[in-house]
Amino acid sequence: MLHDVSGVILIGGKSRRMGVDKRFLSLGGQTFLEHVVAVTETVCREIILVSAQAEPGLAKGGHSFVVDEISGTGSFGGVYTGLLHSSSPYVFVVACDMPFLKSTLIEFMSSFRYEFDAVIARIDGQLHPLHGFYSKNCLPYMRKRLEQRQLSIQKICEEKELRVKILDRVDLSCSSEDLLSFFNANTPSDFEFARKILE
Repeated sequence: MLHDVSGVILIGGKSRRMGVDKRFLSLGGQTFLEHVVAVTETVCREIILVSAQAEPGLAKGGHSFVVDEISGTGSFGGVYTGLLHSSSPYVFVVACDMPFLKSTLIEFMSSFRYEFDAVIARIDGQLHPLHGFYSKNCLPYMRKRLEQRQLSIQKICEEKELRVKILDRVDLSCSSEDLLSFFNANTPSDFEFARKILE
């Protein structure tokens, strides 16, 4: 258990590409959201669910539920909101549509948190900012970009004042199966792919 890390789960996507609410798609006897919460709560001392709008009854198990501080700012606004409301100096941020999330990978990435303000993976050239660690030091820089409507969370890597660690395949040194932790299901074909992998 990481006692100085809160888990921030982003649940506010509109699921346009999937066509149905991704949070409640079921795989292996659990919904996507149930799986992400179950894995994250084994690692983080506090769980914060972040949504774009109020959703009465969604917060369960004693977890916190918060609404975006700045509306219309997408996932970047969700990361900012979760970090702002965290009672811990660090947060692990994850999207709710990651059906193969692995606690071992979260714990490995967490080992860099004391040296860096953000820890993000880059797999095959693609950054995965919604499977990463952020410190409270990021807040003023995030706020500035949000107010300027610069809504790409990946741009946080360009802040020269922040210490950012980008982990690649060599750094992670894990199996292809473990790398599925970064997989997120956005479309019906993604969901079918996930179902076949599980089978």
